[in-house]
Amino acid sequence: FDIGTYRYRLAANGNGQWSLVGAKAPPAPKPAPQPGPQPGPQPPQPPQPPQRQPEAPAPQPPAGRELSAAANAAVNTGGVGLASTLWYAESNALSKRLGELRLNP
Repeated sequence: FDIGTYRYRLAANGNGQWSLVGAKAPPAPKPAPQPGPQPGPQPPQPPQPPQRQPEAPAPQPPAGRELSAAANAAVNTGGVGLASTLWYAESNALSKRLGELRLNP
């Protein structure tokens, strides 16, 4: 979706709700499954060595923002004014030099 300056996409949050997120944003994590019925009592198990805890995922850098088509058009037309101004300045300088040549035989 192009809304304003940036592009967005719809993302489900797992509860049946939808929200707008940046077009380059990583997908939302899936919710943990709900536990099922608990089994009956188990016989005692021999002691296990301690398990290493899984590391938390590394933080993600902020997602880049993708400009909408209208914003890209506005940004790209900024150089047009500069190019035309430069063209007029160069043609003005050229006509002055040509005028000086015509006046001095």
